[in-house]
Amino acid sequence: IKINFQLLPIWREKIFNKQDFDIVLGTWTFDKSVNIYTLFHSSEIGDGKNNFISYHNKDADDLLDSSRKETDPEKFKETYWILHQMLHDELPYTFLWSLNQYAACNNRIRNIQLHSFYYFTFIDGWFEEISQK
Repeated sequence: IKINFQLLPIWREKIFNKQDFDIVLGTWTFDKSVNIYTLFHSSEIGDGKNNFISYHNKDADDLLDSSRKETDPEKFKETYWILHQMLHDELPYTFLWSLNQYAACNNRIRNIQLHSFYYFTFIDGWFEEISQK
């Protein structure tokens, strides 16, 4: 018996292209910019786009648009604070958790790669740099 398992392509087709779902469980990781524009801006609704839940709110769009142009970090933070409050109130997603863990590593350990959900995923590549004294 041969089984050709193609869950990810089917998932992408049903979720991103057809929006054919009742509920979706997914995970996100963000870079340092924490840019959520594609997840919530109405221009990102449509086949193959990231706003697959079809969230549409003109005020959210305006905040997202202004945040893209903002160069002052404090004003950017304020804009995102308002946006996050709006998302909290409207609940387009039910967020199950948010990571708030931090890690500290000894600088002798090299090649450390910490995955945000599974800290020790890449531990097999870590090594200790031993100084020659």
